[in-house]
Amino acid sequence: MSEPRIVLSAEHVSKTYRLKSGILSNTRVLQAVSDVSLFLAENEVLGLIGESGCGKSTLSRMLLGLEPPTSGEVFLRGKPISSLSRKDVARILQPVFQDPYSSLNPRETIEEAVMRPLIVHRIGNRASMRHKVAQVIESVGLPRRALASYPNQLSGGQRQRVAIARALVLDPRILICDEPTSALDVSVQAQILNLLNELRRSIGISLILISHNLQVVQFLADRVAVMYYGKIVEEGLSSQILRNPAHAYTRRLLASALDVAPGAGIPDIETIAGAAALPTS
Repeated sequence: MSEPRIVLSAEHVSKTYRLKSGILSNTRVLQAVSDVSLFLAENEVLGLIGESGCGKSTLSRMLLGLEPPTSGEVFLRGKPISSLSRKDVARILQPVFQDPYSSLNPRETIEEAVMRPLIVHRIGNRASMRHKVAQVIESVGLPRRALASYPNQLSGGQRQRVAIARALVLDPRILICDEPTSALDVSVQAQILNLLNELRRSIGISLILISHNLQVVQFLADRVAVMYYGKIVEEGLSSQILRNPAHAYTRRLLASALDVAPGAGIPDIETIAGAAALPTS
């Protein structure tokens, strides 16, 4: 069997911030991420687990090329991400953030919001753009009539679908999902997770799933990396890490979570719901 192709990796990346609260105060050094190495293989889901403040979001910004590491390097398809243009990165790698509402322009329709990346990248004419947007909005379980809606007319789950559609419209090969379900109730979380799982199967996309929720990660991830105080303290197959953790911090995370079977509270959704509240005009 051939080795899996590595599509994204971080090699010994660190991020240090120098903080100063006032003119006369001393500079304080914050080590947000410390000597982290990890990789994502093609068609794989990597779960990144840790409590708030452990450095997960800082690491995700470095992986996305949005923030340079203080030391170390991020590689996208074998090339240093720092050597690539923002447009080159965006065609391969896209984020899905925790709060889609804050990233959607309230004055834009859903069609305009999802079309925006195509306009920025000058992909196709207006007719082909509209066709692509309609295709991708249906692929995330929303009807075409949603395209005429505004963000405030949609539910939280529907807005998250829009955020996923916008991330997919450029046909990227990698999504980095930072707490994509934490603002949603349990039933809607299930729908979004099943959607991500289906997208992974249907188009072969690779995912990094960042979460503090062990159930979410256990449901979707092939491998898990556990982050604690800016470091990766444990990494391996999801089934092994979550059933037989070696590090004390991982054991503490598991002990603090509900003692449930894999997938409990995350039911299979055969037909993705959530469009009923959309306006009909």
